[in-house]
Amino acid sequence: MLLDTFEDPRFIHDAMRVTTDFCKTWGDAIVKTGIGLSFSEPTASISLISPDNYRTFVAPYHKELVDYFKAKKVGVTTHICGTTYPIFEDVIGCGFSTFSFDLDQQGTPSSTWTNSSGSWRSRGVERWRSGTSTRRSSRRRRRTRCTRT
Repeated sequence: MLLDTFEDPRFIHDAMRVTTDFCKTWGDAIVKTGIGLSFSEPTASISLISPDNYRTFVAPYHKELVDYFKAKKVGVTTHICGTTYPIFEDVIGCGFSTFSFDLDQQGTPSSTWTNSSGSWRSRGVERWRSGTSTRRSSRRRRRTRCTRT
């Protein structure tokens, strides 16, 4: 599939359309049970694809899913394994209510953190959650509350 991002990008978009439509149908069924929605996206990691590929082939579909469920007043969480700091702003821009990512792969995420709101908590995984905390307090809280497992 990575080669198809160059050789046949339409195929990637077609595959993403099918999976996005399925996620809407699946999510609608899950919402009826009262269980929250969380999408795990291990292959969206920058450990596997480039930031440009995330922006082109994943983010538009993430945003579509989030917007679809927000219209139904349902928050959506995502977890992306591996390195994600190059796409923090992109993922946050999709509007997820919570963004969970691997802590150990991040290097120095605070050097790329530019969003003015959010909060952090950790047990080996960082989570960004919509809120009103400042960048400084988020970093301070992260330093004091993170525990490695």
